[in-house]
Amino acid sequence: MIRSILICLAGLTAVAHSLDAQSSVTLGVGGETPLGSQDPFRAGSGPAFSADYEFRFGKYFSVDAGEQTWLPSGYTILHSGVVSINSGANLITFTPVSPAEAVFIPVPTHLLSTAVHTTARGILPLRSDRIELYLGVGPGYAWNARRSLYPLSAFVVDFEAGARFALDRQGRFWVGAGNQFFGNFSQNRQQWLETTAGITYRFGRKR
Repeated sequence: MIRSILICLAGLTAVAHSLDAQSSVTLGVGGETPLGSQDPFRAGSGPAFSADYEFRFGKYFSVDAGEQTWLPSGYTILHSGVVSINSGANLITFTPVSPAEAVFIPVPTHLLSTAVHTTARGILPLRSDRIELYLGVGPGYAWNARRSLYPLSAFVVDFEAGARFALDRQGRFWVGAGNQFFGNFSQNRQQWLETTAGITYRFGRKR
């Protein structure tokens, strides 16, 4: 899956270069919040990091591909033997047992979740093209680190909305902020709301 995304990104970059079309690279940081789970051990909020490549087909339309990394608070699994506390001591003793009698203990930690996506964006330029508003939708794929209590992977749908404004007259450097919702509607439901602020470098011929 990751290899396919990288191949697609390399292909888009090559096409953009050959057509001298406009492209953008964005790095963002913010936070994420899992939504829609009734699991008492559900993941919590945490920091989020993103990297995106955008290929501009025209003034009002682009295709974006990117990756999100989340560090939600949550639980991992500790596989141990019998837990006992010695009288008069502050020590916890783990007694090895057979696999059939193993104890699974949820341990609070920060998890690692990742998502990749490709979205089609509609763009509304304002103020002589110095400000842009955008909406996007597309497919994605999200997965959690192993040894967690949550589904390992799932295909998701990505909805996004944001705004950005140019820092220079040439429109090479931009800053902006946006929200992205990743979710599926299967039995092993995963839903994430991400809010990030980022800086964008734009290159190529303006269309």
